[in-house]
Amino acid sequence: MDRKRAFLLKLGANISYLGFEYMAYALMRLEEDSKLQMKVLYMETAKQYGTTAACVERDIRTVSKGLWENRKNNGLAAFEIMTAGRRPRNTELLKILAYISKSTKMIPAHDENW
Repeated sequence: MDRKRAFLLKLGANISYLGFEYMAYALMRLEEDSKLQMKVLYMETAKQYGTTAACVERDIRTVSKGLWENRKNNGLAAFEIMTAGRRPRNTELLKILAYISKSTKMIPAHDENW
């Protein structure tokens, strides 16, 4: 999970948002099971953190919005074509981030040159 936190920090995610931890957990789960349905993922995450699935969805959306607004600086702009320029839904962004995170798995979390 520390690797997912480091990944999100490198993208510029705000660690003070509740959604930061939820997103890190969700990315870890999506790496384990890429076919996991979002409804199930939100419920699992909510159970893990003692909250509701609706809160998890909302708080992940807050982090997603910040990441997308910073896309020119964090490399996510390359994925604009997949969403026709609009901000991706949580499902889309989580799957994009899970893919990127998984494909950079061999890079140490402390490496500044990735």
